[in-house]
Amino acid sequence: MVELPAGFAVDEVPEPVKLDAAFGQFEGSAEVKDGKLFVKRKLELKHLEVPPSGYARLREFINVVNGYQSAVAVLIMK
Repeated sequence: MVELPAGFAVDEVPEPVKLDAAFGQFEGSAEVKDGKLFVKRKLELKHLEVPPSGYARLREFINVVNGYQSAVAVLIMK
């Protein structure tokens, strides 16, 4: 949770993300409520071996998770 600075409002937040793959699940969302920015992330990884044929899907999954971790919210002055 981040309290917004006085005089600022949120203009953009990251789009919600939901992934469900054989090796794990990831959910991410951002919401503005009562002058506060709430960011929720949930990552569950399953312990399993990924065959070489699954590396591309695993890499895509990791890239989405990493991208959401570094996503930004845009603030504007009121």
